[in-house]
Amino acid sequence: MASASASKPGGGGGGGGAPQAAAVDYAAIIATKTAMPRLPDDPPVARTGWPYVAQLKELCIELFAKHFNANPSFESLPPDVVKRVVDILGADLPIETAGELIDDESYWERRAVATFSRCDPVRHGRSWKQLFFERHCEAAIRAHDATNSTAEENDALARLLSYAGKYARALDVVCLPGRFDAKMLFRRMPWLASLGVRYKPGEEIGMGFDKSLFGATLSDVKAIAAAVESAETLLTLDLAGNLIDDEKARCVFLTLVPIRPRSRGWRRAASSRIAASSA
Repeated sequence: MASASASKPGGGGGGGGAPQAAAVDYAAIIATKTAMPRLPDDPPVARTGWPYVAQLKELCIELFAKHFNANPSFESLPPDVVKRVVDILGADLPIETAGELIDDESYWERRAVATFSRCDPVRHGRSWKQLFFERHCEAAIRAHDATNSTAEENDALARLLSYAGKYARALDVVCLPGRFDAKMLFRRMPWLASLGVRYKPGEEIGMGFDKSLFGATLSDVKAIAAAVESAETLLTLDLAGNLIDDEKARCVFLTLVPIRPRSRGWRRAASSRIAASSA
């Protein structure tokens, strides 16, 4: 009796097997947050509604990003997953956490644009991260009153400047006369390369104009001169627009020029010329 031979589905030669399903691009699905279809040949369906099957990896990434502040770490995560998490993270993370762990420029661009107006990274070392920290420090200094602040407010500003000093290199400060603590600034930000100070109200004052609110006082200039003396990395000091007269200009100049006994006459003449040109 002839025996009947049974063949398994997909077995044997001659191309009689079942057709192979098309490969699914899982990376593209995760990147676009599109749900997995129920069958390989089905068109993708939206994440909302029923039915859909979301990848476990995608759900884990979203959950990790949602609770990132409770466990801020990218340890052991591959670069593509880190990028996905950073893209999901909000712009309200503590700046210490974000600054320490996130270097992605797209994140800092998103955070800077959401926080400040007229953002131009070209003026901040072509870095969105540097832009954010410099603008954040400028806003904090503007809002701080060194003469009437509490110890807690002084400590909060000192902590901010100490941390931001790792990323900020240039500041353009606007403040009222007598309210800027330059000594604390250089003590907390020792790598500052450029500083501009404008002594004036930060907002439009209209009919409440008061001339005393504009321009640096002699005490302000002396405080800056004393602080600049210990600033080893400072390359630019901009005090334009502060009603600097001869006496104030000389105060700053004598601090910047090294004292040499044989050149005191030259220093006095040069300081007079600089004071006249900056008035």
